[in-house]
Formats: sequence, structure tokens, C-alpha cells
Amino acid sequence: GASHSMGLRTRRRFGGLALLLPRLLLGSEETPPGAAQEPSAADIISFLGGAEVNSSSERYKETRGAAEASGALEIKNRLFEPNTKCLDHDLKVDNAWMHPCDGEPHQKWYWGADGSLHPVSDPTRCLEEDLGVFARANVWVRPCTGG
Repeated sequence: GASHSMGLRTRRRFGGLALLLPRLLLGSEETPPGAAQEPSAADIISFLGGAEVNSSSERYKETRGAAEASGALEIKNRLFEPNTKCLDHDLKVDNAWMHPCDGEPHQKWYWGADGSLHPVSDPTRCLEEDLGVFARANVWVRPCTGG
């Protein structure tokens, strides 16, 4: 019935992705004993191999993207060197994968004014996370819904 179909296709945009790192770097208030704690800035920097990750660093500015397609950038995974794989919009199935970088529009991304992440290959689409039961945490490139 209706209760069964609810939540199967729940999605959210990755627009908040840019807000996550600064929040982690600022730290959090004290947490109760036994509760999970967010990593400290030192933990994050250590995990990233000492990379500069604060918002004033040039390396951070290079990877946060642009607000228009003309300034779109490749999105790479910093945790693994060398960075030879880029976030790739698979046009056949509207999925997003990490593939060897080729410099083509399907591997270039930019931030929309509303905080959504768009591939240059199809600016009408946005990167979204599927929160449904079958593909939890998978990312898709779907028509932008604004929510």
C-alpha cells in the first residue's frame, strides 16, 4: 500500500556537501560519554595526509568548484594518490562513478546558485543521493527538483 511505497525513492541533493567540511573543521560541542564524536580538525588533516583543507587554503579553493559551467572542475578523491579518477556522469544510466579522468564535460561539475551540483554534460541535472531501501548511499544524476 501507500506505506510500503513511502521512502523507497527518497532523494536529497548534495548541495549541503560544501557545508559539511567547514562544520567538521570547526569542531562540535561536548558530546555525552559513549556518544559518537565528530573528528577534530587535526584528525581530518591527518587522515588527508596533512593536506591543507581549511577554507583559506588554495588547495581547498581549487577543489570546491565554481558557480557556473565555464568554471567547472573535475572532482577527484583526495584520499588516494595519484588522483587519476574523476567523478563521472554516466549518461547511459544517470549514475555517477569514479572513472579515469579524461577532461570531458561528463567529468566536469559546478555548483548551482541553489547549492546543487551539476555536470557540464547536462546542466538540467543534479547530483543526488538515493536514500531508498535498495540503493542506499548511491549517487545519481537526476533532473533537478529544487528540494
